Amino acid sequence: MASSINPSLAALTAVLSSAPLLHAATPIAATGANQDIIVEGYDVGGDPSQFVTSSFDIPNGSTFLAKGIGFGGDPGLLESFSSAADPTVSFELLGSFTENNALQLMNGTSGSLVITSPAAYTSIFVLSASANGTGTGTATIHFAGGSSVPLAFTSGDWYSSTDIAIGGGPVYASISGGALGYFTNGSGAALPPPALFQYELDIPEAYEDLEVTSIDFAMDSVGDDRLSTAIMGLSGNVTVPEPSVALLFSGLGLLGLARRRR
Repeated sequence: MASSINPSLAALTAVLSSAPLLHAATPIAATGANQDIIVEGYDVGGDPSQFVTSSFDIPNGSTFLAKGIGFGGDPGLLESFSSAADPTVSFELLGSFTENNALQLMNGTSGSLVITSPAAYTSIFVLSASANGTGTGTATIHFAGGSSVPLAFTSGDWYSSTDIAIGGGPVYASISGGALGYFTNGSGAALPPPALFQYELDIPEAYEDLEVTSIDFAMDSVGDDRLSTAIMGLSGNVTVPEPSVALLFSGLGLLGLARRRR
C-alpha cells in the first residue's frame, strides 16, 4: 500500500529546506590588477620576460609559473582552485595567465581593487604572497554610502608554511648570477616550493549588511625595502539575510496544524 505524505508536513519540509544555510566563500571579481607576474609559456632559453610585465620577486627576477606549460611534471599555479587551508574557500585569480593578474605593491606603496559586483560580506579572504619577507599593512574596506573600515592585513613570504591556499605546486623562473633558468624551488636550493596564502578580513558586524565597493591596500612592512607583495585574488562569505526566525515560526505553525488535524 502506497504511503501518503501529510500536506502540512510536506509544506513544513519545504519551508525549512528554503532556509538559508551556511555557505562557502566564493570568488569576488575585481579590477585594479597592475601586473602580469605568471609565466604561461616555456622558453628553452630560460627567459620568462616575454610572458610577464613584472617579476614577483623583483630584485631577483623570480616569478610564478602557470600550470599547463609542461615543465617538471607540470606543477604551477591554477586560474581557479579551492584553498588548501580551507576547502570551503575558492579563489579565482584577478586575471587570466595572459592578463594583469596581480595587484603588486612595493613596501611603502598602496593600491586599490574595485569590486565588479558590490555585495555585502561577513568576511573576505585575500589571496596573496610577499617576496623578501612577510608583508604587513592595512586593508581599508569601502562600502556603498561612503563608510569605510581599516583592517590589519598580512601577506606571508612565499616560502612560508601557514595558511597556504595553493602550495606544493607553484614553481618559478629565476635569474641567478645572470643565468636564466626554471626551478621547482629556490634556484635548486633546499627550499620548499613557493606558495600563495589566504588571509581573512573579518568584517565588523556593524558593516556586514553594507555592500563592499572597493578595498585599498597600503603596505607598511618593517624590514627589507625590496619587499614586495602581490595580491592575486579575493573570495568572500556573502551576508545572508535572516528570515530564519520567521521561517521557523511558520514551520512550527504548520506542524501544529498538522497535529490538530490528526
